[in-house]
Parts: sequence; structure tokens; C-alpha cells
Amino acid sequence: MPYKIVSFHGKNGGRISLADINGLYLPITGSEEYLTRHLERLSGQLQARDNDVVICAYPKSGLHWIWEVVNMLQKRTSRPSDDIMENYSFEFSSVKQLSSEPSPRVFVTHLTFDKLPQSFRERRCKIVYICRDPRSVAVSFFHYVCQMKVKGTTDRTVFSGEWPDFLQLFTEGKVPFNSWLHHTKAWDKVIKDWPNYPIHVVNFEDTKQDPLKEILKLNTFLGSGISSAMCTDIATNTKIRRLRAAKAAIRDNTMGQYFQDNKYPMYRKGVTDDWKNLFTVAQNEDIIQGEIGRLRTSNIKLTSLL
Repeated sequence: MPYKIVSFHGKNGGRISLADINGLYLPITGSEEYLTRHLERLSGQLQARDNDVVICAYPKSGLHWIWEVVNMLQKRTSRPSDDIMENYSFEFSSVKQLSSEPSPRVFVTHLTFDKLPQSFRERRCKIVYICRDPRSVAVSFFHYVCQMKVKGTTDRTVFSGEWPDFLQLFTEGKVPFNSWLHHTKAWDKVIKDWPNYPIHVVNFEDTKQDPLKEILKLNTFLGSGISSAMCTDIATNTKIRRLRAAKAAIRDNTMGQYFQDNKYPMYRKGVTDDWKNLFTVAQNEDIIQGEIGRLRTSNIKLTSLL
């Protein structure tokens, strides 16, 4: 796959630096050889198992949180995993690592359906797709890339600049994994075109409002067969403040190297209205008329806007 380093600039001088792999933008966190060859190896070499589950989401949509929930359901426990989600990431974990994980495996990805490993599509592995209000996504993404280091540097971050420039680049799709709108529309098209494919949509805002209700829905979709009492325990043990405390040490020890001060900025807030702290009235109107207004879908509902 063709590979190049690209930089994009906002109107006020903010800059984001990314790896461009055949049009897919990724953070510069690995070697050129790894980034260019990994996705090819992934598609052809990673073999699915019948009970594999894949959680798919645009970045900063609640993937870590929902991975913990689904992992507990699949393994029939209410205890948070001692592992980290990144070990199950299609993009950032090696094929050898992914293949060695024991069943039941719960993988995660920011990729669209067409880029998933072929065997997973052929076996019709269950997919959990997460959607979140793009305003919350943008704010969380901004804080994240401002702390993520570019590989081979000690003080240069993926994005340097202020919020207005990042929001501009976000709406232009010049961020890791490209456009939120295109990503969301791509998954909506899959749901429409493949009505019999086992895909369950999780709405971030709905899950924050009533986690037990959404966990019970996941329990049914996955066929986990666990009790309502255990689902209640899972809802309690996956509250953001509990996960933040439970995962802090392992998170920083394994992923801290990629971020400033060796601190992995995960589970930062996990709330539904943090966007109000950064968005101006004009910016909010622009994104509602733009990104949100162009999302015409009957399958992926942004309930925070209904």
C-alpha cells in the first residue's frame, strides 16, 4: 500500500500530522513497514472463529467502554478485564497477537466494513457498532490528539493548535480514520444493504442514560445467556469512574509511551454534554447543518438530537 506522511493546517495555523495509507489517515505510531503491510496481512491472514465478536466505531465513540461490557458478557463475568483493549485492535495489534488470543475473542476496530478481514465477513461474525453525537466525538478527539506523540519525537504531538482549527480539520475529514460523516454513512449503508447480517447498534448517549437497558439488549444479541442480576453488576462495574480507577496502572504502563507525560488519556470524562464547554453557538449551528444535517439514515439514530 502506498504510504506517505501528510500535514494539514487550519485557518489559524494549527497543524495535524498523519500517515496516509492509500487514502486512510492513521496516527504516526508505528514504522512505515508496519503501517503499510499490516492491513494487508490482517485481511489475508487473520482467521475468524464462529464465536468472535467485532466492535466497530469511529474514534472517541466509547469503544473502550463498550469493549469492557461486551467482554464481560462473552466471558460471563462482571469483573473488568486485566487485559487492555488495544491487544484486540485490528489496526494496532499484530496478526500473531490477535490469532493467539483464546476464545471467546472480542475484537475492536475503527475500520469500515469493507476493510474488515475477509474471513470475518465470510463467517458473518457478530458486529456491535457504536454511534455517538459527533460534537462529543470532536471534543474528545481534540483532547486526545493534543496529547498523542508523533513516533520518533519527544515533544511533537499529532495535533498542535487550538480548538477552532481542530474542529475545521475534523469536519474536513483530515483526522485519524478520516471523516466521521463518511464513516457513519458507510456503516449505515452496510446495515441497509445487509439486513440479515448480525449487526447491533449501540448508541453512546442511550447507554449513558440507561446502561442496564442497553446491556440487556447486548446480552440478547450476543446470546450470552447471563442473568439480569449479573447484567446489573456489569452496569455498575463499567461506570466510567470505576473503569478509570481499575485500568489506570495497566493503561499507563502499556500505552503511556505514546502520550505526553506517559499518561494514556482514556476515560477522560465519558459524559454526553462535554461539547458544550468548547462549541460556540455558531460552531454548533454549523455542525448541525453540516455533518449532522447531511446524515440521512434510518438505522443509526443520534438520539441526543431527537
